[in-house]
Amino acid sequence: MPDETLPCLSCARELVRHEAQIVALDRRLSDAVIAIHRDVDMAARALENKLESMNEFRAQIQQERGDYVQRAAWDQHITQDNEVHARMRDFIANFQGRVWGIGASIGIAGTLLAVLINKLWN
Repeated sequence: MPDETLPCLSCARELVRHEAQIVALDRRLSDAVIAIHRDVDMAARALENKLESMNEFRAQIQQERGDYVQRAAWDQHITQDNEVHARMRDFIANFQGRVWGIGASIGIAGTLLAVLINKLWN
């Protein structure tokens, strides 16, 4: 009668070996899943930090936009400033002309007075 326990014993050894391989593979798979979760969490934190810094940069840009003058407003200001300067130049030129006229009038009056006094005393 053939011994049927030997194939079963051989099968049992194979089964034990395969179960050990399955347990080892299961452990490796669990470690890999844990590592993947850890890497995904780190990537999510890195992305969150990057988005936060982008939002801060966007806020800084918005604040700096308020510090600058728009070109149209600046051109209008310069135009008004030039008009004021032109009126001031005209006023100063007019005033200088009047002062010169008054000075010339006083000089002429003084000269006429000197001539008149000279004629009266001689």
